[in-house]
Amino acid sequence: MKTTRKKRKKSTSRRAPKKRLLEQVIQLTGIPSQAIRKELQTIMAKKNIKTDDITLDQLRSVAATYLREIMGGLLESTHLRRPDRMN
Repeated sequence: MKTTRKKRKKSTSRRAPKKRLLEQVIQLTGIPSQAIRKELQTIMAKKNIKTDDITLDQLRSVAATYLREIMGGLLESTHLRRPDRMN
């Protein structure tokens, strides 16, 4: 008599890899994790994206938005410090 074994379900859910991906991106930035996590979560909330449901394309969009905000702030602060060259 042949017995069949049922495949065990993995203990991790399908959502876990998405959380790990986000955490890996946070760690790889080199920015203090609490700061970048808060910023990314703020952007995700504005875009109505849940951490558990984030896709790679959405993560790219969130990261691009974050970079635009950072670069915009840097350009603005640099522009304000630079003397007006027209005079």
